[in-house]
Amino acid sequence: MVNAYYTNEDSAEWREGADSFKQVTDAASYTRKIPELIGFAPGPNGERHCRYLLQVMGEERCEVIPTDLLGYDNGYAADLAMMFDSRQRAVTYSQVDHVTRPTFAEIARFSDQPVPLIDRQCGFIFKAGKDNYGHLLVEMLPRLEIILGGQLSEPLALLVPTLPLALRNLLSEVIGNLYSGRFELVDMRHSLVQARNLLTTSPISRHNAQKSHVLQLFVSKLLYAAEKHSSLPIRSAKKIFISRANAPKRQMVRAIELENIARAAGYYVIRPEEFSIWEQINIFSKAEVVAGFMGAGLTNVIFCPPHTKVKMFDPGLADYFFCDLASLFDLDFQWIFTQPIGEPSPDRLSAELEIDLGLFQVHLKC
Repeated sequence: MVNAYYTNEDSAEWREGADSFKQVTDAASYTRKIPELIGFAPGPNGERHCRYLLQVMGEERCEVIPTDLLGYDNGYAADLAMMFDSRQRAVTYSQVDHVTRPTFAEIARFSDQPVPLIDRQCGFIFKAGKDNYGHLLVEMLPRLEIILGGQLSEPLALLVPTLPLALRNLLSEVIGNLYSGRFELVDMRHSLVQARNLLTTSPISRHNAQKSHVLQLFVSKLLYAAEKHSSLPIRSAKKIFISRANAPKRQMVRAIELENIARAAGYYVIRPEEFSIWEQINIFSKAEVVAGFMGAGLTNVIFCPPHTKVKMFDPGLADYFFCDLASLFDLDFQWIFTQPIGEPSPDRLSAELEIDLGLFQVHLKC
């Protein structure tokens, strides 16, 4: 099983590979909260994954290494959200989540034009998963805090790869409300862009089992900024069910029936994509119970008060991402497996979600 954590050895390797580095935050740690497991059982080829999860859940604390601002002279940023140094070698931690890892030459072949050079200092915070609300919110946008911690001249050009319109708008909203005047968004128009000085940060998360207090700082700023939007006509609810009726993948089978069951149980049903980021923050910041199937919309639990009860329905994928978020933000996590646990695969990651309606009704009340 791949190591779940970034270590000081990783940090030393990143520093050695960069042309410059500056430590911005110190090492930290947070307490692991043991989740309530329901239906936790291995399926075919799932025993090893179950052992891995039990090992991580059994650890008392999660140690987080310091974060750095890293600079690459004449470095490259790719629209695929990868980075390369001046010798066109891949910056390994920028591609950690990629299943396949294209080379510089392979990416360069996407365009018949020369790679443009931006003769100024530029920032780049993106990585694999840039098209996903949860990944962008947790693993990329908080890195702006580290960049600003480097005390750079402002405004800094922030290179922006191709994003879905909703996420591009989210980026603009966050920059405008949290960092007005401190970044200039520069949309990338080529598969590769070279910058005289390309700045990035060391990772603030190892997706499955390690987050950073930098995320807590970022969330606190979002909560503060959302207060000025609190006059928006939104519904305040103590119990929230996150629907995936309109999700592009892992859609819920009989989604309307599930929504109706949740409403009958006293839940406010929300389809997150129908609300602005500020509306979502204000809705979830008042919750006492949040239920939903594993997916990007469930990332909104980071806005909930401590000790909010989170009920996550998992189709056997056993992604520790949300359980880890619950530990970082002191939430009470109930992990409900609707199918036996197996090794993740592309087919399983995009499969429809299905649950017995009676069991769903029972678990909402627990």
